[in-house]
Amino acid sequence: AEHGVAARVPQRADALGLAAELLAQAPRPRQVLVPRAEGGRDELLDALRAAGVEVDDRVAYRTVACPVDAAVEAVLADAASGRLGALIAFAPSQVLALAQLGAAPAPGCRLVAIGATTAAAWQARFGRVDAVADAPTPAGVANAVATLYPRRA
Repeated sequence: AEHGVAARVPQRADALGLAAELLAQAPRPRQVLVPRAEGGRDELLDALRAAGVEVDDRVAYRTVACPVDAAVEAVLADAASGRLGALIAFAPSQVLALAQLGAAPAPGCRLVAIGATTAAAWQARFGRVDAVADAPTPAGVANAVATLYPRRA
């Protein structure tokens, strides 16, 4: 804001929601810079290009798995034993990293996803997903986790 750049979350907080908001602006943007993750999804790029917008697609970051240390080993052990109530993934790359580490969440360890794509990754790698956020926001994830536990009277 200090430099005259406004940031806001589109009503539909995903790539297609962002594309729709950008394309609804008057005047419509002719060129858009899209800094994104290496190997990221292409929905935004495809939607903008289909509308005739020139897209400058730049890799701004990449996901790198952390080294396995005692803390990571403890979480994996708690997930495998059922002592961990839930594992929450915020990106398919996190699910892949868990799979590559040999994670084996017990049935009592619930698998929660921030959205449909991450839910599909849980399903593909671990054969299940227990809850999916209805919006990719902290409140959406909290609400998804809350659905897994009965309310106390």
